[in-house]
Amino acid sequence: MYRAKKVIQVSSSQTRLRIIPAGDLHYPDQNCDLTAFRKFLKELDKPDTYTILMGDLFDSTLPSNKYYDASQPFTPLDEAYDYLSQLLMPYKDRILACLIGNHEYRLTAAGYGDPIKRLAKDLGVPYLGYSAFFQLIIQWKIKNKYALSNTLSFYLNHGWFAGRKSGSKINNMEDSAATYEADVYIFAHSHNTIATKRVVLHYEGARERVFMNSGTFLKTNEWSTSGYAERRGYPPAKVGTATLVWQPMKHGPENKRRGELSLEL
Repeated sequence: MYRAKKVIQVSSSQTRLRIIPAGDLHYPDQNCDLTAFRKFLKELDKPDTYTILMGDLFDSTLPSNKYYDASQPFTPLDEAYDYLSQLLMPYKDRILACLIGNHEYRLTAAGYGDPIKRLAKDLGVPYLGYSAFFQLIIQWKIKNKYALSNTLSFYLNHGWFAGRKSGSKINNMEDSAATYEADVYIFAHSHNTIATKRVVLHYEGARERVFMNSGTFLKTNEWSTSGYAERRGYPPAKVGTATLVWQPMKHGPENKRRGELSLEL
């Protein structure tokens, strides 16, 4: 398991950070929606907007795997890596961290190396393995000194649950809070764009916990293709992401210390 932290310095107490976790691109699968992924990357040009890459950026299905589809056009991994790393490089300062997914892990387990670890090194961002704790620390400048700070803690996991019903995925996300302590829990893998909140009580009052599934850029159904998800009868997944908005210096009744959290789907 991994852990890392990032400090961001801001000059206004009104700062609103947007964090858009993104994963399950599955490039170069023929159902990969690169147009939607480029649109997501353009969001990172906006002020105070960041992402966490949640794994399965590469499809990485080996011929020995039961899901391998010889009918798909073949793209060598080196070629796929070069394309994707060049696409992400202009946004490296907006990428908080990278996780490996189960697809890339197939390469690692088979002795081919870890393309996400290589990508994180090339981008100069933390590599967080399959699951990790991550802290985002905001420092606010007052009279030329960073006098105040606030911290948001994350539990990140590429994910292990899938299934066909949203309820079971929400249950798995919320159950993780029994073992891992954090403010925000983010998962990928199931290709759903889901976000929920729960309020927990403690000595000082109430606190919100946020649970997110980061969505996908892989189309379930596409004309003139028959992908794995379609053959398995999975319901079509919405292509896109969810957004966490954090106002670190705004203190509502359920976030007295941590700032205010909201969700955009």
